[in-house]
Amino acid sequence: MRKAWIVQGLAVFLLLLPMGACGGQERPEPTAPAASTVSTATETAVPVAPTVEPTIEEPTAAPTATPQPTATPRPTHTPVPTPRPLAEGECIAWYETPSFLGQDVCVEGKVNFVRSANPARSRFFLVVDPSVPDIDHCCGLFYGWLYVESLYDPIPTGGLSGLLEGRCVRLHGTVEKAHGRYRVSVKTPEQLEVIECSECQTLDACRF
Repeated sequence: MRKAWIVQGLAVFLLLLPMGACGGQERPEPTAPAASTVSTATETAVPVAPTVEPTIEEPTAAPTATPQPTATPRPTHTPVPTPRPLAEGECIAWYETPSFLGQDVCVEGKVNFVRSANPARSRFFLVVDPSVPDIDHCCGLFYGWLYVESLYDPIPTGGLSGLLEGRCVRLHGTVEKAHGRYRVSVKTPEQLEVIECSECQTLDACRF
């Protein structure tokens, strides 16, 4: 009987031993799941772009443009002459000569260029029509027909070009017509006057 009791007590001890071992271990306390952090617009710092203040430039005076000299355009046409009575000693403009064909007059004009008319250089065209483009063209509406050998002895230094081109002149003589153009033949020094352009009686004759 005693032996049976001992066996039963040993069996009970053996059953309680594992339970005591399990009860001695600390059970981890359950932890709440970490809440996922969601960044919101109010929590996230957004870098603010710096405000650029508009700059106001001080007004500066615009540089004054230097006026450039402009070349006076050369006329491309000849003024239409208007017949008119002449007072004693009055001169006409070179473009008026068609109205005075065959008359002894004083003709004013500004010399465009002088051009030799023959190889011997004894005759020269004195061109006063500003519409004539260059020396290779001759001679416009009117020209002076110069007899150089009776005008100059010798020819001045620089030639007739240096003496007359760009100057204003008065030609005294009879208006003739040759090859569709009008001219005054100048054979004596008295027939050719070199004057200041401001002295022209008909200023339009001396402007170009």
